[in-house]
Amino acid sequence: MWTDREAKGAVEMAVRAMCGGLGIVLPERSLTPLGLGEGDMLSVVETADGLRLVRRDTGSRQQMDAARAIMRRRRGALRRLAEWPGVTPE
Repeated sequence: MWTDREAKGAVEMAVRAMCGGLGIVLPERSLTPLGLGEGDMLSVVETADGLRLVRRDTGSRQQMDAARAIMRRRRGALRRLAEWPGVTPE
């Protein structure tokens, strides 16, 4: 097992003050394998070994945006469906 400094592809980064909080700047060589660019979403997952960076699935975001648009457009129909017996909690 590698130590933190010997980890394959390890990149050291400093924690810096940013926008009223703390952050790190990822070098381009770390972003390229993840297919990340400016404005993309990134998730930080806690693991037994530390933290793991994972690219957020933009397809899920697009699906939720589409679902919200349908819910806005069909609000009345969805409200009537929710009034059916057995659909609303008692």
